[in-house]
Amino acid sequence: MDCQGNCQECLDTCCCAECFEDTCATKVDFECLGCLCEEVGIECATDTCEGKPGFVYEGCCCEEGVDCLIDTCANKPDFDCQGCYCQEGVTCLTDTCNRTFEKLIGGTSHDSGWSVADAADGGYIVTGSYTNPVTSDVNIYLVKLDSMGNLKWSKNAQYGDADYEYGVDVRELSNKDILILGNKNKGGNNWQLYLIRTDLTGVPIWSKDFGLNKLDLGFSMIQKSVGSGFLMCGYTGTYVETVPSRGIESIIFEASTEGIAGTRSNIGESGNDYGSCIELAHDGNYLLLTTIAKVPATGSKLMLYKLDQQYATLWKKEVITSCIPNHRGCISRMPGQDGYLVAGVPVGGDIRLIHVDNNGDGGLNSDNYYSILNAEVQKSVSAIILNDGNYLVVSDNMTLVKVRHDLTNQIWRKEFTDASTSGVHALLEAKDGGLVIVGTKRKSATDTDILVIKTDENGVVQTK
Repeated sequence: MDCQGNCQECLDTCCCAECFEDTCATKVDFECLGCLCEEVGIECATDTCEGKPGFVYEGCCCEEGVDCLIDTCANKPDFDCQGCYCQEGVTCLTDTCNRTFEKLIGGTSHDSGWSVADAADGGYIVTGSYTNPVTSDVNIYLVKLDSMGNLKWSKNAQYGDADYEYGVDVRELSNKDILILGNKNKGGNNWQLYLIRTDLTGVPIWSKDFGLNKLDLGFSMIQKSVGSGFLMCGYTGTYVETVPSRGIESIIFEASTEGIAGTRSNIGESGNDYGSCIELAHDGNYLLLTTIAKVPATGSKLMLYKLDQQYATLWKKEVITSCIPNHRGCISRMPGQDGYLVAGVPVGGDIRLIHVDNNGDGGLNSDNYYSILNAEVQKSVSAIILNDGNYLVVSDNMTLVKVRHDLTNQIWRKEFTDASTSGVHALLEAKDGGLVIVGTKRKSATDTDILVIKTDENGVVQTK
C-alpha cells in the first residue's frame, strides 16, 4: 500500500515503509513506530531528537543526538538523559529525576561565588568575583549554568570601571534580562554599590552607581511592593577601620528598572549599624535586618526594623542580644500571614533560627528559636523556607541542615567533604525540589573557585 502523504490509509500509525519519509505535515502528534513527533515537519524515521532533551521512544528518554528509532534502550537499565539519571522504565518527561552535581568554576586565581538565581530555562545564574591572574584586578563574575551545572557561558571584566568589584546578589527579570547588585572600590577607602543590567547572555545593557564617594556597600535587593523598581540595602559611613566611632548606618537605596536612582534613606541607631538583608513584609511594607555594634564597643546585637513604603521606621525589635559583629543574617516570610523566620549567629558561632510574629516579637524567647550546634559561621548565614514548609540552613563549613517548621528538631544534617576549605553564601530550592548551594572552594593558598552543589531534596549528591 502506498500511504506516503496519507497517514489515514495506514490506520494513523504509519505502519508501512513509505511512511518513514512522511514529514507528519498533516498530523501534529504523529506516531511512527512509537516515536512521538511533537512538531510539524519532523521525520520519525530520520530525526535524532536533536534539540529535544525530553524526547520519548517507547518509554526510553533519549538524550540529544540519540536516534530513538535505532537505540531502543532495551538493555539499558540505567539510561542517562541529558545528565538526568533515570532508572529502568522511567521517562524523563514525566519523572522528576532529580539532577544533582558538584561543580567548580573559575580560573587560576581567587574566584568566589556570592549569589544564585533560577533561570527560566531550568538552569542557574551565579554571580561573585573573578581575579585576573595577570593583573590581579578583581571583577564581577557572571556565570550561566544549565540544569546539570554545565557551564553555558561566563562573563568578567566587562561591567565596572574599578580595579576591585564583586557581585553580591543576582536575579533574572521577567524578560530574561539579568540584574546584578555589586560593590566596587573607586580608590582608597571609597566604596560604592552599583546595579548592572545585562541581556540573557550576560552582555551589559547599563551600569549605574548609587554611592556617595564614601563607604557605601550593598548586600541584598528585592522588587518593590508598589510599582516597578528595586530596593537595595547595605550600610554607609566613613571608613576608618581602627576607629570604633566612625559611625556606620544601615541604608536603603531605591532604583527604577532602568537604574534611575530614587529615595536614599539612612536607618539605624547611633553606633555601627550594618544592614544585611531586606524582605517584603506580609502587609506590603518592608523588613530590614541589621547587626548593631554599639559605640563605645559594648557588644553587638541583631536588630529587625519594619519600614513603611517611604522607608520610615514603624518599629525596631532586638532579635539576638549578643551576636557576632558585622555578620550577615537573613529573613524570610512565613507561609500565609504568619510572621517571619530570622537566621543569625549569636556569640559562640552556632546558627540560630528564630520565629518572630508580625510585630517582630518573640525572638528572645527560647521557645521560639532553634540552635544548630557545631555549624561554623564567620561572616554570613543562609537560610530559606522550603516549599514543604520546613527550613534549610547552611554554614560556612558546608554543614547543610533541614529543620522542622516548628523548630523542635532537625530532620537531617549533611556535612560535605573538605568542609574546612569551603565557604557558603547562598541557598536556593530548585524547581525540581532539589537544593542548590553556592559559595567558594579553596583549592590552594593562591587559588579559589566558585563552588556550586546541587543535591536532591534530602541533601544527597547522587552518583551512578
